[in-house]
Amino acid sequence: MSMKIKATTPCYKFINASPEAQLEKIREELEEVAEAWATYSADKTRANLLHLLMELTDVKACVNTAMAQIHKAVEVENNERCAKSATGEGEYTALLDFRNTMFYAKKAVIEKNLRRGYYTEAVSYTHLRAHET
Repeated sequence: MSMKIKATTPCYKFINASPEAQLEKIREELEEVAEAWATYSADKTRANLLHLLMELTDVKACVNTAMAQIHKAVEVENNERCAKSATGEGEYTALLDFRNTMFYAKKAVIEKNLRRGYYTEAVSYTHLRAHET
């Protein structure tokens, strides 16, 4: 089965990286953005713009990788909870719902940013493409 690869597709090679390692990678990529932005600000060439946009896209890929890591961790946690519940170990603990929680997280961010006036015009969150990263 083949999958469609986008520039912001999570880097599954690093799906098992620790949260600390992934945060460090995000920090590294942000530093590369800062350097590329400074270069572009000083010399607005096509090559410098390309480099800046590539580094920003790398940040998005790193964040999407972190989201995939969290999703995987939630699945592992849910499997452990189900196994404990099935064997009667401890009390039942409700399962975590990553996709539903992610939906509400995106909605909350849009609503927060609308209240803060971060968007150029006030629009309903249903009109924004929050599912895209």
